[in-house]
Amino acid sequence: MHPDDQEFVKKVEGLYKKLNYSDYYSILGIEKWATLDKIKKAYYTAAKEFHPDRHLSLPSETLKNKLNAIFSYLTEGYKILSDSKMRMSYDHNLSNKPAKKS
Repeated sequence: MHPDDQEFVKKVEGLYKKLNYSDYYSILGIEKWATLDKIKKAYYTAAKEFHPDRHLSLPSETLKNKLNAIFSYLTEGYKILSDSKMRMSYDHNLSNKPAKKS
């Protein structure tokens, strides 16, 4: 495996572990007050990097499934954060969640 591939695998593994406890803002790497342009830019940057079609040669199905989960989460986040009504509802639900213990 190429060294760049190993770095990408580490990135996928790390991001996948964060999916269960991270909100859309942190997965996209943006602030909660980000503008629509920043949301769009963050999504397209992440989508370009993590799109499953770009990584057809990954060594395992498990890794491909993780990549699909990441891409789906990114896409869902973009869909919600780029729609003002859905974003408002998401933000409201986010602020009403109890803090998680680490």
